[in-house]
Amino acid sequence: MIERRCGAHPDLAVGDASPWVVLNASAWEASADPGLRDVLRYLRTGEAEGPLSSEIDALVGVFNEDREWVDRVLTYEQETEMRCRRAREEGREEGREEGREEGEARLGALVGALLADGRSEDVAAAVEDKVRREELYAELGI
Repeated sequence: MIERRCGAHPDLAVGDASPWVVLNASAWEASADPGLRDVLRYLRTGEAEGPLSSEIDALVGVFNEDREWVDRVLTYEQETEMRCRRAREEGREEGREEGREEGEARLGALVGALLADGRSEDVAAAVEDKVRREELYAELGI
C-alpha cells in the first residue's frame, strides 16, 4: 500500500487508504503472466495486441471522444493538490481548536491563581489588557 502525502507538508497524510499498485511498464517483456505482459506492453508502447489491452484501448477511444467527460476528469496532479489543500484546511481547523482550548485553559489557570492570591484587580486587568495578561503569565510562570 502506498500512502499519499502532501508535498508541501510531508507530515500530513492525505490518502484515503485506497490501495495503489505500482507497475513497471518498462519491464513488460519480463512478466511471466501473459495478461499482465499484455497490459504492461500496452501501457509502455500504446499498442494493443491481447484481448484485455484491446478492450482497454477501445474504452480509451470512447472516453477520449467525450470531451465533456475528459474536461471533468481530474489529472493526478489536480487530485493530489485538492487532497493536499483539504488536508491542510483540516489541519488548520484542528490547530485552531487546540489553540482555543489551550488559551482557555491558560487563562483559567491565571484567573484561578490570581483569585487564590486575592488579586481580584489583576483578574480584571488580565481580562481587559493583553499586555498586562502576558506580564501576569510571566510573573506567575503560566
